[in-house]
Amino acid sequence: MKRFSHTRISTYKQCKKQYKYKYIDDVESSIDNTIEGFMGDVVHRALEKLYEDLKYEKWNDKADLIDWYESTWEDEWSEDILVVKDEYDAKHYKQKGKSMISDYYERYHPFDQATTIGIETQHRYEVTDEHSVSIRIDRLDSPEPGVYEIHDYKTSNHLPTQQEAEEDTQLATYALGIKDMYPDADEVKLIWHYLGFDREVVVEKSDEELGVIEEQLVGVIHDIESNDDYPPTKSPLCDYCGYQKRCPAWKHKFDDDLGDIDARSLAEDYISLQKEKDKIEEEMKSLEGDLSAYMEANNIDRVFDDRGRSIYRWTKDVIKFPRNAEDQDELWEALEGLGLLQAYQKVDTWNLEQDFDELNDIQKEVLDQLGEDKQLERFYCDD
Repeated sequence: MKRFSHTRISTYKQCKKQYKYKYIDDVESSIDNTIEGFMGDVVHRALEKLYEDLKYEKWNDKADLIDWYESTWEDEWSEDILVVKDEYDAKHYKQKGKSMISDYYERYHPFDQATTIGIETQHRYEVTDEHSVSIRIDRLDSPEPGVYEIHDYKTSNHLPTQQEAEEDTQLATYALGIKDMYPDADEVKLIWHYLGFDREVVVEKSDEELGVIEEQLVGVIHDIESNDDYPPTKSPLCDYCGYQKRCPAWKHKFDDDLGDIDARSLAEDYISLQKEKDKIEEEMKSLEGDLSAYMEANNIDRVFDDRGRSIYRWTKDVIKFPRNAEDQDELWEALEGLGLLQAYQKVDTWNLEQDFDELNDIQKEVLDQLGEDKQLERFYCDD
């Protein structure tokens, strides 16, 4: 049986190139750990210790727990741990983790909200006859018979909206595992503890919603297994990736053998020109606004400089219809009623181009004769 995990699936969604390096090519990452990962791990283990000790009637007061956190940090800290943000160092992250534990302790003391069923539970949920997904839960509680709570600790700097939490599939996937493990689970609550904000976010999913999520999960797994194209996806997460020296989106940064062309100099010149262009366009937009207001106020179409050169302002009043499909319902109804719908329907070629790789072989073969192969090329500058 082929095994998957939330981390593995998330990696595929975030960057297929990283997925290939890590899970297909089995390439060793150049980054063993990051400061965010290290802090999160020690905070998680401190809370694990809190609840594990409670199972044996061993009580940790807040000072005990923080002492354990600080001593564990000191024992396991390594200078090899990556700190990406120059403005912060290890002591800032250490204090941040300490505050998270303190706030959590004060909020939930004396920790009698529910019966703890499991801590760092592990289970494999079979989504198909050939595939399973790892279910690893920070803490599983049961406040009353038939009700289970999946608790997940988050140490990130992002507090999601309720909608973002509703769309998150990690704990919903875990809920599938809980219903598999405990047939009496009539109700499963998904609870995220965002420790940096001293907030919890709660979501409940119906069986129908969980069924949809399971179908989507199977779809992603099938996509992973059938895929043979692994392009890189540039994002802020690249700063924490241990495969930059291999990645086509990054490896030039580390390349000392640049060949005959001084690409770094070319890039520097291009970026400088782009900055100048952006500044000029911004200044021109401001001038256009001032010129437009002046011409409107004085009922003129052309203005001149001291050398006799002129700027002509051309205008035409037009009507604009909504571009987005979700805003076009009334428009399509009106066109249909006026007998104009057929005349103004068009082939959405942009979406067709984006979806081309998802078509079946026959569809591709027919449409391939009607299209022209081109390689699009654009250049963008980072700030």
